[in-house]
Amino acid sequence: MGEGIFRSLDRGRTWISIGSSQNPIAGEPNAMEASWQQFGLVFVGTNGRGIYYGTPDDSKE
Repeated sequence: MGEGIFRSLDRGRTWISIGSSQNPIAGEPNAMEASWQQFGLVFVGTNGRGIYYGTPDDSKE
């Protein structure tokens, strides 16, 4: 499947990369949490490299 962060909309049958090749997440992602207020917004924590957040690009589906 490759490296990065992926999402599935069909209970894990298929997976879609939600990362960006222009702005990849540095370090190793080790935590991810979804927003309780905004559908699709996720926060990704790394090992000392900061916290990334955003919504997946739906054009990749």
